[in-house]
Amino acid sequence: VPGLTQDAVKPGETYTYGFSADVAGTYWYHSHQESSAQVDKGLYGALIVEPKSSEQPDKDFTLILDEWMNAGGDAHSAHGSAGMSDEEMMAAMYNIYTVNGKSGSLITPLETKPGDTVRLRFINAGYRSHGIHIPGEFRVVSTDGQDIAEPAVLKDQIVTIAPGERYDVELTIDSQKDFTIDAHDNNKYNDQLVIPVKVSGSNGEKMEVQHDQLTAFDLLKYGKPAESELSKVQKFALEYTAVLNSKMNGNQLVYTINDKVFSELPALQVKTGDYVKLTFENKSAVDHPMHVHGHFFQVLEKNGVKVESTVMKDTVLVKPGEKIVVAFKADNPGNWMIHCHELHHAAGGMAQQLVYTDYKSSYTPPTNAANKPE
Repeated sequence: VPGLTQDAVKPGETYTYGFSADVAGTYWYHSHQESSAQVDKGLYGALIVEPKSSEQPDKDFTLILDEWMNAGGDAHSAHGSAGMSDEEMMAAMYNIYTVNGKSGSLITPLETKPGDTVRLRFINAGYRSHGIHIPGEFRVVSTDGQDIAEPAVLKDQIVTIAPGERYDVELTIDSQKDFTIDAHDNNKYNDQLVIPVKVSGSNGEKMEVQHDQLTAFDLLKYGKPAESELSKVQKFALEYTAVLNSKMNGNQLVYTINDKVFSELPALQVKTGDYVKLTFENKSAVDHPMHVHGHFFQVLEKNGVKVESTVMKDTVLVKPGEKIVVAFKADNPGNWMIHCHELHHAAGGMAQQLVYTDYKSSYTPPTNAANKPE
């Protein structure tokens, strides 16, 4: 993050990252310099870390979901137009939905054959949640790069993927008919988000699919509950509640944590080995997918109810009125960020630092304004 862990990479400059790819899974990388603008224009990519040794699927597809504006312009400039809310304005302005940069009939078909095991790696690089429907039987095997223990077979369920989240789905091609993966939610332009799956030998014959009995997939009730270190913690070194909301600051809409924007919020302080509990309480009227840099957390509670499944993530969708409790072990020393992954919300103030008191960075932030976290 520029101004926090490094300087921005300026035009003509080079910056080399070195890291250990030691946690297999589906990830992505993107700009954190004015990210609501730069990620919006496509400055991101997928990063797939394959396991050293395990049975690989016959086909492995990475599918990056995103939304674009065909008229150009900046979503922030449209605040308050015609009495529309910020969320309504965003929903109307982002009117092109893409999969790997292609929309509608231009989306590249997935080529398979009967008997194939197929892994679909969904990455949401956009600003809207997408409810994905996959015909037939499938399993959700991983989320945010964390495997799910003993994932059950699902059918007729919609898997909602929030901004910043990743979901890995596995299925077996058991029919010699083509089919489509599509979106079922309240987004306006879902007719553009249709992924064709071509099955060799189908001769163009298509699977008949019923859409009238679809239900919502609930990750927090999925997979085998497992013994976890975080479930047994009796005392947390840090317990912090982040109340998520928005307000007008003059004529500008800002997004807040505990009624403050990023520049006003103190850094959360931990030291290596600490157990940390975060409560995200959404008192706003819009979704907030909350992301913690550098750590995987376990979802412990939702709306006061204990989560029985052992769900590990790095991004969790907090809907209006919801309260979600997560916990993690401070096992990755550094200076980090916690922020909403609807990056307009992060740019509007919904971000906070997480720092290790026993870590000394070799980076000294400059005093100029060219480096802006988020």
